Amino acid sequence: MGNSMDLTKHTIFMWTRTAFIIIFFFFLVYYFSKQCQHTTEDTNNHVHERHGLDDTLLKTIRVIQFDPKSFKDGLQCAVCLSDVKEGDEIRVLPKCDHAFHMECVDLWFNSHTTCPVCRNPVVDQPEISVKLQDYN
Repeated sequence: MGNSMDLTKHTIFMWTRTAFIIIFFFFLVYYFSKQCQHTTEDTNNHVHERHGLDDTLLKTIRVIQFDPKSFKDGLQCAVCLSDVKEGDEIRVLPKCDHAFHMECVDLWFNSHTTCPVCRNPVVDQPEISVKLQDYN
């Protein structure tokens, strides 16, 4: 009878331990899934600082209707990599004369201030002068 009682206690102990491990595992999965969800929500709700071209400045850049006669080799938008078709609105950058679909380059300028092709600034950057002081 002693062996039977020990076997029963051992079986109960094993089932209890197994149930505890399973519950603990599901708790961990639940906890980490909630953590990931909060991180994603924080990222999506976070207000990102804009690093692109100011909208008022963007509106000053020339927009024209594409005319194939003006571009003897045609024109491919370097942002979307599609050919520009006759009548498409294009933006011609003032310093480098590179041209792009207006919608494409406007999206580019949401996060950039340089030409997508040559990477030159679209407008002059204000020069920052550093005054060195002599500490005597």
